[in-house]
Amino acid sequence: MSIRALNYGKPSARSLSGIARNVEAFALDTIDGERVIITLPAIQGEQGSEWEGSLIFRHDYLLELLAYSVEHGIIKPGEVSRALIAGSSRPAPG
Repeated sequence: MSIRALNYGKPSARSLSGIARNVEAFALDTIDGERVIITLPAIQGEQGSEWEGSLIFRHDYLLELLAYSVEHGIIKPGEVSRALIAGSSRPAPG
């Protein structure tokens, strides 16, 4: 899947004018015929830390992403319910 450069925060020919409430966090696009949400890393693990270079998503960011995904039809509410049920049947990590 290739992602062409998007001009975050500014509508372009490839992005929709309905950019997320927080234009720094999300953009909508269609890639290979599929509706997608483009995210910018909220926080990256600092150099020298255990999580160096890893993307770290805070609670509020994940909730916003989920709500935005449902609002724009990327994820259907029923899919969230099914994922929660499927997730609860997996063994706990550890």
